[in-house]
Amino acid sequence: MFAGPNGVNVVEREGFLKVIPKMKAHFASMGLFESQVQSVDAHQLDSKYLLAKVGWKMGIRNPSGSSIYVDVFATYVLVREPADTLSIVFQIDHQDLATVIKSQQKVE
Repeated sequence: MFAGPNGVNVVEREGFLKVIPKMKAHFASMGLFESQVQSVDAHQLDSKYLLAKVGWKMGIRNPSGSSIYVDVFATYVLVREPADTLSIVFQIDHQDLATVIKSQQKVE
């Protein structure tokens, strides 16, 4: 499940994996060129689930060619799978990334 300022969406894993390249290309066409994890604040909910608040730094290239960086945040509920791997159960984006990118395109 994904939630954000525009509501909640249920997404099957296979469908999500298919759409990732399209999302990446879409955001790149808008000027997004870099995404870096800046902070992770994780809390164990029980033996299987974690809550992680993650801060991201996104690099955005303006039409003029200059680059700016903006901070965005998301919260994840993760499940610990066999072999100690983690999978996203639920993701909350605290802002709409497309809106953030568009607002920065106007800043020169």
